[in-house]
Amino acid sequence: MVRGTTEALTLEMVKIAEIKMLPSNAKIHSQKHIDKIVKPLARYIFLNL
Repeated sequence: MVRGTTEALTLEMVKIAEIKMLPSNAKIHSQKHIDKIVKPLARYIFLNL
């Protein structure tokens, strides 16, 4: 469910090569930040499997 819209959603097939990142995407992380995210996740997965 998408709130705040009355338009139907559509699915469009595109080639992966056609997908581009938006420069305004706030979820771009440096490698240092990614490493800080991955370390606790890897430990959690190891301990809980």
